[in-house]
Amino acid sequence: MKSPTLIVHGTSITDSTHWPTWATWIHRGYAFDNLIDLSQKGIGNEILLSQSIKKAYTVENPFLVVQLTCFDKWDWYVENNHLVTELDKEKHKVIRVSQDSEHGYWSTGSHFPLYKSEYREKYFSLKHSVFSAFQQIQWFKLLCAQNSWQYQILLESPVFAVIEEDLNQAKLDVEDLHSTRLLDGNELCSGLDTSYVLDDLYLPGIIGYAKLNNLQWYHPRFKCHPGSLVHLEFVKNILAEKLDKQLTRKSDFNDFYREADKYQSMLETL
Repeated sequence: MKSPTLIVHGTSITDSTHWPTWATWIHRGYAFDNLIDLSQKGIGNEILLSQSIKKAYTVENPFLVVQLTCFDKWDWYVENNHLVTELDKEKHKVIRVSQDSEHGYWSTGSHFPLYKSEYREKYFSLKHSVFSAFQQIQWFKLLCAQNSWQYQILLESPVFAVIEEDLNQAKLDVEDLHSTRLLDGNELCSGLDTSYVLDDLYLPGIIGYAKLNNLQWYHPRFKCHPGSLVHLEFVKNILAEKLDKQLTRKSDFNDFYREADKYQSMLETL
C-alpha cells in the first residue's frame, strides 16, 4: 500500500523557524509519501481544523496530525473588502480561504490590535469559544471517520484548563495539567458527550508534558514555545505509542537527540 501523505497543522509552536518541532520528528521517524505542513503563526482552532479537512480532500491516503491551541484565541472571517484592505496592513494579514479569494480569516493569536481588543473587551466569551471549539473538534473527528482518514489530535497545552494569556506569563500549575475545568461547569457544554473528544487526548499537551518532566517550556523571549528537545521527548514518549500502531517506523528517535540537544543549547543561550 502507498505510504500516506502526512498533513500537519498547528500554530507557532509547530510553525517554528528556530528549531525542529514535533512535526519534524514525526516526518523523520515514520514512512510518509509526502509532507504537507499547513501550520501558521497566530491562527485559532477554526481555521486550523477547517484547512486540514480541506487539504485532506485533495490528496490520496492522508494522515492528519493537528495540534489544537488555547481557546482565548479566535479567527475572524472577514468579507468586507475595505476592512480586508485595512487588516492587511496589520502585523497579521488576512489568510485567504483560497488562492483566488479576496476574503479570509484574520487570526492574530495572543496579539490584540485595536479591532480585536475592542471586541474582546466588550463581546468576547471564553465559554462560547470553548463550546464552539468543542463542536469543531467533533466535526473534524466525524469527517475523518466518514472518509476513513487516519488522524491524531494533539494539544499545545492543557487547553481545556488554561488560556494562552496566562501561559505567556509563565502561569501553569500541576493541577491544571489533567483538568477540564473550562468544560466543566460551562452551561453551553452541558449535556455534551465529552468522552467522544477527550478520551483519546493527552490532556497536558506538549507544554504540560514539559512541566511534568521538569523540562523548559517557557522562555522570556519566546514565551510558551518549548524547544526542540521537548518536542522530541514528547514524540518519543507520548505520541510514538499511538503512531506505532498506525504507521511504519523508519528511524529510531534516539538518533535525533544530538541535533535536538544542539538546538536546545542554542535556546538556553538566547
